[in-house]
Amino acid sequence: MERDDMDNIMHFALTQYSLKQGLKKIQEAGENVVKEEFLQCHQKETFKPIAPDELAKEQQKSALKLLMFITKKRCGRVKARGCADGRKQCDMYSKEEAAPHTVSLEAVLLTSVIDVKEGRDIATTDIPVTYLNADMDDKVIMMIEGRLAKLMAQTVPELYRKYLGVGKNNKPMLYVKLQNALYGCLKSALLFYNKLVRDLKELDFEVNPYNPCVSNIMMRGKQMTICWHVDDLKISHIDSREVTKMLDILQKKYGKMRTTIGKIHNYLGMTLNFKKRGKLVKMG
Repeated sequence: MERDDMDNIMHFALTQYSLKQGLKKIQEAGENVVKEEFLQCHQKETFKPIAPDELAKEQQKSALKLLMFITKKRCGRVKARGCADGRKQCDMYSKEEAAPHTVSLEAVLLTSVIDVKEGRDIATTDIPVTYLNADMDDKVIMMIEGRLAKLMAQTVPELYRKYLGVGKNNKPMLYVKLQNALYGCLKSALLFYNKLVRDLKELDFEVNPYNPCVSNIMMRGKQMTICWHVDDLKISHIDSREVTKMLDILQKKYGKMRTTIGKIHNYLGMTLNFKKRGKLVKMG
């Protein structure tokens, strides 16, 4: 393993904290990013608060716990990520019910060879708060407790404060119904995949019958190709204006995306160099 790779792994491992660790080390900045994460969930209508007496004892017992992780990146930016502790769901779904499709390495490389042979304009992009864009299709109850429950109530007090209760060891506690897919839930990735495919089909894309994470459409007499792995998309077309239009359409659906346009792309752990017409250089 290269030294840079080890540095990256160590950096990631040493700078992602649990909520308690993050608030202790990063303090006010940690609280602020947690509130930002909750506000984003509120704007997406991810959680619907429920009074404890509206839930049966079994529902309370089977409620998934909300976890929160705080990460400090190399650039100094602090970010929070909420996810469900989905271990209680392990016996609820079969692999077929929960496993999403993912693009194959061969499909990424073959579409990239076509891109460089045809001299296409290429964009790689990342859909934000991916799973929150998909609706949850089952009734999933979550429990938010302790400091997290307090921060949730502080973020949107007019909605959550009246539902704030007290649980074990006198900890603040809040029950919510999960209305959007969330990291940690077993079906979240598949739910988002299904939404993305529906959205692409509404735009008249055709999904490749041999790889369900590659889709094509004819625009201005030339083919546009989108391939994706969960929320990481690669979009290509001979006309840069068509690529820009597609990015605008997707951003209207999913929100502002982090996008790279040009001849060199870091995509799914690979560096793809399209600088030489007719020749693809893969690094890493």
